[in-house]
Amino acid sequence: MKTQLKNPRNWINIGLEISLILLPLIFIYLFEPFQKTLVYDTDEGLQLMRAFLLQKGYPLYQSIWSDQPPLYTWLLSFWTEIFEKSLYSGRVLTILFSLLLLWSFRHIISFYFGRLTSIFAMITLLFSKFYLQLSVSVMLAIPSLSLSVCSLYFLIIGLSRNQNKILFLIMSGILLGLATQFKFWVIILLPVSILYLITNGELSLKIFNFTQFSKKLLFMSVWLLGLIGSITLIIALAQSFSFQQLLNPHFDDPVYENFDIARMLKVNGIIQFDKLIFLFSFLGLFLGLLSGKKAMTKILIPILWLTFDLIAFWNHRPIWNHYYPIFSIPLTWLASYCFWWGWSTLKKNIKFSDLKRLNSSYLLTIPKTTILRCTIALAIISLSLYSFRGKFNYFSIISSRQINKSQQLEELISAISIYKKETNWIYTDNPILAVHTNLLVPPEVAVVSIKRMGKKGKYEQKLLEALKFYQPEQIVFMIPFYWQIRSNNDIMGYINKHYEVVTKNSKVEHYVLKSIHKRTSTKISN
Repeated sequence: MKTQLKNPRNWINIGLEISLILLPLIFIYLFEPFQKTLVYDTDEGLQLMRAFLLQKGYPLYQSIWSDQPPLYTWLLSFWTEIFEKSLYSGRVLTILFSLLLLWSFRHIISFYFGRLTSIFAMITLLFSKFYLQLSVSVMLAIPSLSLSVCSLYFLIIGLSRNQNKILFLIMSGILLGLATQFKFWVIILLPVSILYLITNGELSLKIFNFTQFSKKLLFMSVWLLGLIGSITLIIALAQSFSFQQLLNPHFDDPVYENFDIARMLKVNGIIQFDKLIFLFSFLGLFLGLLSGKKAMTKILIPILWLTFDLIAFWNHRPIWNHYYPIFSIPLTWLASYCFWWGWSTLKKNIKFSDLKRLNSSYLLTIPKTTILRCTIALAIISLSLYSFRGKFNYFSIISSRQINKSQQLEELISAISIYKKETNWIYTDNPILAVHTNLLVPPEVAVVSIKRMGKKGKYEQKLLEALKFYQPEQIVFMIPFYWQIRSNNDIMGYINKHYEVVTKNSKVEHYVLKSIHKRTSTKISN
């Protein structure tokens, strides 16, 4: 160990590794003003309100409605209890998960394609559509995918090692099991991992050899032991675990049926923004198919991943913006193969000594196929550098717009704060307002979701009951998606009878209990 540390090359590698871990953090700090942005997505308020209510002793799935597994809520509750009960603290937790995802992904790409391509892959993914924003949002996408990609890394490394193979496989299974207890969607990687375990990344008839297959069966059993064990442990710890509440909202009463994959790509301009990723991924797939079995082993996982993505989400509704990373990660992997092919081609065919004698007569001696390959390779490298420059400029502009957008919420937060001293409960369809004012939303109706609205009016009935029981001192409506609430005659009749209007326009409706509004107005006038 001491001999290794004395080697200057090892110190250089350690320094480079630390730099590559910190590089995404620097980009996040420069291009995503998460400290000044009041909200990125309404889900931030939902996740934090679940955690804050859990801290107050309200049980998940009984008092607090949730259609997601419990692990992230537990972790977020513990994290904000230890450090700071705030939006900023929750975002820091997501950033740490993002760094883990990028670290794992970079090392996977480095295993197959080398360090330079892994840096290309990391930066490409970091600046793909929505990734930076999701890296600083208190949402489930990045944390669940982080553990999933880390699981893949342990799986790939484990199968390639002669020592500690079983330990790596168990860790891989445990990590994917924990990831499913953040968000179920990563179950997509279950068949991907099993197929990779069976084939060991090899596309040959050797997988049907009895001796080899018996070994792989052992490895798969060990991996599944870690997976099932971690899932079982979480279910056992969640005493009020409700499969009905977790699963039914995803299958009952389909809503927003036009929110499909095509809409996600088209409306958000994803293909235009990430055209380099899509172009390189298709080229990478094409080059991999041309290059034979050895090349295909490098891109087997992203091909399987994208295949199961399409199977799982083709008929799933709705598909939101935060679903995109589950597609962009395997697409970036395929794009990385294209970049690696271009760089390898240039290294193989162009030498520094050849550049000194570069002239027309020398060019005539070079085979046309070599010239063509080098031209394509140069185009790939040039496009990569040009794309990075364009995205740096884009995020520099968009970061300032995000701050201006947040400023629009400040007036509403200030209005709520006027009545804060006399407020025990607030009801709002955007719980981020309660987070910023350090107030609580009644647990039974804290999670507002179109999945709860459906066609049966269950949420509206639950809300009316909560308003009567908790008698929240303030009520705020501001999300257009939840128009059913404001169009419900029973709810609005109750509100109009017991509450005074503070603000009411096309965007916001703010109500305060009549008795509190009267006392506060008297104090202000005096």
